[in-house]
Amino acid sequence: MDQLQYARQKLTYIYLTIACIRFSPEMSDVRISWTKNTFLVTMIDDLFDADGSKEELVNLIDLVKKWDCISGGDYCSNRVEIIYTALYESMNQLGAIAFKRQGRNVTSHLVDLWSALLKSEMQEYEWARDKSTPTLNEYIQCAHISFALGPVVLITLYFLGTKISEEIITSQEYNSLYKHMSICCRLLNDNKTFQREDEQGKLNSVLLYAIHESGTVTEQEASEEISRIIDCNKRDLLKLVLQTTGSIIPKACKDLFWDAYRVTHLFYKKNDEFTSPVEMLNFANELFFEPVKLL
Repeated sequence: MDQLQYARQKLTYIYLTIACIRFSPEMSDVRISWTKNTFLVTMIDDLFDADGSKEELVNLIDLVKKWDCISGGDYCSNRVEIIYTALYESMNQLGAIAFKRQGRNVTSHLVDLWSALLKSEMQEYEWARDKSTPTLNEYIQCAHISFALGPVVLITLYFLGTKISEEIITSQEYNSLYKHMSICCRLLNDNKTFQREDEQGKLNSVLLYAIHESGTVTEQEASEEISRIIDCNKRDLLKLVLQTTGSIIPKACKDLFWDAYRVTHLFYKKNDEFTSPVEMLNFANELFFEPVKLL
């Protein structure tokens, strides 16, 4: 993967996002799953956002659809082969660990989550290419998936030490937790990146809201409206996390949904600390590199 010079190399900050919320020794597989998937997400997101040709993007989507039925001639470029090989080997490794923990084969679910992510990434790529202006609702329906917490959080749930049944992953409760968490996190990102993304010609909820209001609102007012939507989804998410009556989702899983929101809020509280870390650099140094100060 280090041959992919186009992509952001953010391994320290990726690991920080999980190490600061699941730090106990028995959570090792949780940290590995989260870190592997977030690293792959970053590489693929950068391919879709900036550097990949349409042929490469379509090729990657087709490879994931085929999954086990790949030959050497199926790759349109060397970097697509690198990305797909890393994705394929990582999901099979995580699937094997999950099989031991869950007592059933969940690799197909892992692949489905990646397939859904790539589909949403392609939709955003086509919107940007065609200079389309989807409605805010259309954007959110796609962008909460393209923010990529599906592969990151939903795969990691299999390693928390609780059984995740087919009934759970197909339940309305599970999908609502995922959707509210992802909308919050996607829009937190949008609220801190809309000026940069406007210059880059990218879609963003703040910009779309201002466009569809026909210039009657300022960027600040549009940002405030997006903050209101975040707050609504945050309340819905917290309600589901705290709900006990009628719930089929294990508490450890609910806690991870909430903590994923919390750590994303930390990264986007003031600025985009994932792309241009300032405070996060200090947090990472304190957590990983500086000696523990004993009283």
